[in-house]
Amino acid sequence: MDLDPKQLKEFIGEEFSLLIEGQPALALVLREVEALPPPPQDALAQFPNLRRRPFSLLFEMPKGFFVSQNTYRLRHEALGESDFFLVPVEAGAYLQSVIS
Repeated sequence: MDLDPKQLKEFIGEEFSLLIEGQPALALVLREVEALPPPPQDALAQFPNLRRRPFSLLFEMPKGFFVSQNTYRLRHEALGESDFFLVPVEAGAYLQSVIS
């Protein structure tokens, strides 16, 4: 899956499948792609491979479902599959992934 925030913004409102082994796929909806502040200069000096500006993805969970903070595989019809570290936010109504 290409992790370009400009491209991912085109998929806001679309469904992504959260895949958990042995369970039916859970439908998430991409609600937000947000640019985050760039890392401080000292971090860039310490980690020279940080080439892109960080951004976050916010996915809406179906009502009545909850998943814990973990790395999950997401699938999108046009983008394919990729693993994301997802954290429940807003009382578990959403899952957020920060990409740096």
